[in-house]
Formats: sequence, C-alpha cells, structure tokens
Amino acid sequence: MRKAAVLLTVSIGLLTGPSLADEAGKLIAGDAIVQALADHAVNAVTLKGKKWSAVFKSDGTVEYGNGGKGTWRVDGEKFCDHPSGDQEYCGNILSMGDSKYQWVKPGATKGTELTVE
Repeated sequence: MRKAAVLLTVSIGLLTGPSLADEAGKLIAGDAIVQALADHAVNAVTLKGKKWSAVFKSDGTVEYGNGGKGTWRVDGEKFCDHPSGDQEYCGNILSMGDSKYQWVKPGATKGTELTVE
C-alpha cells in the first residue's frame, strides 16, 4: 500500500509540475528584444560558467566589460552579437521574468543567462 501511495504521489507530481515550455521561458522577438536589451547593462553567464558583461547600445554598437567593442542587431526572432574580430553569434531570446533572459542558440534548449540592469 505504501509503495502505491508513493507511485501515485510521483505520478501526480509529474502531471501537475511545470511544463518544459514554462521552464524554458517566453520567446520574445523584434522590438521586444530591443526594448529588453538596448541601453542597459547586461551581465551574462554562459552554460560553461564564463561571465561577461556588455552594453548593447540602441545605435547597434556594443561595449563589452573587458573593453572590447562590436555590433549587434535583431533579425526577426533572433538576437545577433558580433564582437569585433570574431564571428557573429545569433540565437533566440527567452524571457525568464524579473529582467532575466536566456540567449539560446538554434537547436538548443538552454543558453546563456542574461540579467539586465
């Protein structure tokens, strides 16, 4: 009987717990990306734990916390960052609430955590 109660509890938890879509956040696009990121300090942590920061200016330029520069743009549902001397990186922006976002590469389910100040 005890085993059945535990299985029932686990089953109910699986059925009523948050869905993967809820955990992934809400996709934002176009002007919503610009409004979320432009002219704010952005602190980031990659999936590998690397920390970086930047200010994505509304004129399309970027100033990174390490002194580097680059450009950025929005292409529909994609946010693209192009550090000077490097390749362009594009991905989707998911709103996680409370000025927190995830920048997710195509085909991935998790990405770089962004906190906007």
